[in-house]
Amino acid sequence: MSEVMNMVTGEKFFKMIDTCVEAQLLGGVGSSCIPALIGPPGIGKTQKLTVGYKQWKERNGSRALGKDTCTVHIHTVILSQNDSVDVGGAWAPDFNSGTLRHLIIKDILGEIEGVEADLIIILFDELGNANPATMAAIQSAFEDGEIRGHKKAPNCVYIVATNRPEDGCNAVKLPRSLVEGRLVSIPMDVDHREWLDWAVDAGIHAKVRAPITWRPELLYQFDPKSKGVNGTPRGWEKVSNILYQLEDEDPDVMDVLVPGCVGEGNWNVVRGFWEHSDQLPLHEEILADPKGAIVPGGGKRAGEGPSGQYAVATNIAYELQSMKKRGEGVDRKTGEALITYIDRLEDEIAVFGAGICHDSHKEFSSNAEFGKFKVKHKDLTLRKI
Repeated sequence: MSEVMNMVTGEKFFKMIDTCVEAQLLGGVGSSCIPALIGPPGIGKTQKLTVGYKQWKERNGSRALGKDTCTVHIHTVILSQNDSVDVGGAWAPDFNSGTLRHLIIKDILGEIEGVEADLIIILFDELGNANPATMAAIQSAFEDGEIRGHKKAPNCVYIVATNRPEDGCNAVKLPRSLVEGRLVSIPMDVDHREWLDWAVDAGIHAKVRAPITWRPELLYQFDPKSKGVNGTPRGWEKVSNILYQLEDEDPDVMDVLVPGCVGEGNWNVVRGFWEHSDQLPLHEEILADPKGAIVPGGGKRAGEGPSGQYAVATNIAYELQSMKKRGEGVDRKTGEALITYIDRLEDEIAVFGAGICHDSHKEFSSNAEFGKFKVKHKDLTLRKI
């Protein structure tokens, strides 16, 4: 998948999902327009549906149902390698006749006990983890709108979410008969700017939003080969919940809980940021005033002195790396501003910072100020830059 759909896309994302939902409600030929959110774990695929789209749909109503506003119920079925009774039903003995009867749970057909809603959405989560028998039953429901002769309710629609095989979550490649016959594939990824906008409205703790604003790469660092915990939007939401409950922010407790949400490395960075957030300048502040932007002070605690300066130098390098990935160049003015600020750090950290910034984007060093920096620090240069 060469294109990605960002985690938070607001109105356009909801309209995209809604187009598929309305097509299903209308029925007829080609009505199996099942939106499939496909992407790595922890980015909020299901949350965007169960919270965001649900609220949007209730406000905007349904043309197919003829309602300006509507009530929505989302029923989630989490799939696994085991046979799912919720999907395929089960055989049970009829002792009176001495035969087996096939029993079906009609939840996935939109007949859910105790639920009355204008629109019923069945969300098949972790579709790529379903075994072949379950997958076949789901495909039948998508194609025919029925299971073993039981028709789904006219106000019932389907949506799926799944990881990819390369994500290391036991998901398998979906059958082509599903992908190209019944599903509308929507690849998803994370965009920190859109996530931060969402996080404000969702009430994510300010102490979580602040370091991600400072260093966006903290938001998502999923590595399927990693044996430890990765930083994901879902993990940072857990940190937010912990902060709201842990009023005294006991460092001993945080040193255990936060790494369990987002990983040890991310916690070390964020802990340093929290301790010295007033001393770490934003990238824009450095560009605007390279000679006056705040430089972290001295000290021996985590995040202070060289550690804080290391964090700033690393942050600049990450921004340069992001610019390179976006295909953006580094103009002379930007390069000179950055090296001017870096030169204000302690000498060893300044040389280190200049090196990693050069590695991140070679155009960073294409200016006269960088040449002056090399001459000034020629005795401390650890390697050729």
